[in-house]
Amino acid sequence: MLESLFLNLGQHDSLSDDEQSLLGNLMAGERSFAAGQDIVASGSRPAYSTLILDGLAARYKVLADGGRQFTSLQVPGDFVDLYAFLLKTMDHGVIALSPCRVILADHSKLRSITERAPHLT
Repeated sequence: MLESLFLNLGQHDSLSDDEQSLLGNLMAGERSFAAGQDIVASGSRPAYSTLILDGLAARYKVLADGGRQFTSLQVPGDFVDLYAFLLKTMDHGVIALSPCRVILADHSKLRSITERAPHLT
């Protein structure tokens, strides 16, 4: 289930079996989103971070005229809102561009990983 995350992280550095286990244990519920549905809303204060398992998503900002400006494309293996772990409030939204399957990582468990495995941060 987390192969795309491990491949993504493995492009930058190697992951030990213990680190892979820690990452696997932090994941909570899996959810699905239809194309066009917000995965994370601008202004929200998520208690979890969202990892894309399948599908494509995009970050966007709402413009003054109500339109959307896409700022990045998110693919399987990407955390779409990881920095909300530190900043708390989302300053943009994330929308599913295709049907998406995601898994959630609880912020309290992420905090524990930063202490136990700083190599992952």
